[in-house]
Amino acid sequence: MIQDYLYLRSWALFGTCIFFAVKEFLQAFEEVMFANFVYLIAVFLNVLLNFIFVFGLWGFPRMDMLGLALSSFLIRSILAVALLIYSGKYLLKSWQYNRQIMKKIFRVGWPIACTLFAEIAGFCAMTFIIARISTLQTAAHNIVVTLASITFMVPLAVSSAASVKIGHAFGEKNMFRIVNYSQGSLFLSVSFMLVMGVLFYIFPKFFIGLFSADSEVIHVGIPMIIVVAFFQIFDGAQVTLGGIIRGLHISKPIFITQTVAFWGIGLPLGIYLAYYQHKEALGLWLGFALALAFSAGCLTIVLKVILRKLNKKWASV
Repeated sequence: MIQDYLYLRSWALFGTCIFFAVKEFLQAFEEVMFANFVYLIAVFLNVLLNFIFVFGLWGFPRMDMLGLALSSFLIRSILAVALLIYSGKYLLKSWQYNRQIMKKIFRVGWPIACTLFAEIAGFCAMTFIIARISTLQTAAHNIVVTLASITFMVPLAVSSAASVKIGHAFGEKNMFRIVNYSQGSLFLSVSFMLVMGVLFYIFPKFFIGLFSADSEVIHVGIPMIIVVAFFQIFDGAQVTLGGIIRGLHISKPIFITQTVAFWGIGLPLGIYLAYYQHKEALGLWLGFALALAFSAGCLTIVLKVILRKLNKKWASV
């Protein structure tokens, strides 16, 4: 069943890549409303199509789990076409191949791709390891990682906005705006994550209870969400710092930092705590909490060094 689902679902990758590529392109023009509007509509349309295809409503055949894959394929394709049509006013102006521009995009882009891979693969490996411990640990982990992912979306959005605004300021060689946007974006992300961290710490049972009424799952999940509460600030800071640094056309230090953090610190320490200190899934969360703290600290130092160099370089011009 999973193989059949993945085969059909894989075709949705074409639409996914086109949609996000054009979405990032539009962000450079500070046009974000249309892409987010159609994406929001697509969420509700996706739910509707899921019900129709999975259960065979309104004359459609019942497809069970394959219906989810078909719905994803259709929605991603619709999103890609909608954004391509909307962005035509920019894309159809002129087409030309510039080798130097392509080299620059690749030089900045490949470390970003590798960074995303290192982060996502790290959390996937974490889930895989926990899945081998027990079903109970896996259930609690899935709830906690979902909660952590939801809060992460806000600083991720701030990071994306900061990257665009700082990229413009960098092109203008305006250090004042670069510093202001950096401070403003960090303030927004850290403030939000601080509030969420406090809420997770005070009401852990409530948040886990939103997903499960099982007392054992709640009991196992509470220590995990407490760890998440403590690393919220670091998580928000590190993703925002990454966006700021990318806005300055620098990406390799982010890739190195995240790879070391997740694969050199978080995962090895987490495995040690999980298996050798018998902390199970909680041990892996503790390892990744330290990884995020390390990442935030390193990227702070990287940003300070970059800004100092830029300030000295532009001051001498």
